[in-house]
Amino acid sequence: MSTSQAIKSKNVGYTHFVSLPLTLPDEMVTKLNNFKNSALQTNKGLGIDKSIFIKPNTLHLTVQMLKLWNTDRIEAAADVLRRVSPKVMDALERRPVYIRLKGLECMPDRGTPPKAYVVHAPLEVIGGGIDRLKRACRIHNICCMPH
Repeated sequence: MSTSQAIKSKNVGYTHFVSLPLTLPDEMVTKLNNFKNSALQTNKGLGIDKSIFIKPNTLHLTVQMLKLWNTDRIEAAADVLRRVSPKVMDALERRPVYIRLKGLECMPDRGTPPKAYVVHAPLEVIGGGIDRLKRACRIHNICCMPH
């Protein structure tokens, strides 16, 4: 299968993603843990398992989904990320970008909400960081486009 066929194929799912880590204040970590505990208690019997909740210190902003179906593709992607990482940091001006999370949405499995496998929060960039974030994402997207 060629690269372009694999990228377009519905049979080859996403295997990896590129993300920017989120740093959360302690108050937010407490709120997230309370939400998890409440969801688990309130929805007993619905098949919600604690394993679907990630640790607050692993929350991230997903920038790009990737289809890396073999070791060569994984190594090539890792090489690109190592090369562009300093450029991304420069685009961000080596300063944090502040965001506000705005609700929760489910990412359904094949369009079926009951089979949701990811809960995500839409976000809003606050404090003027949107231009820096867009520059960082542009660098990544240009460097990581399939060839």
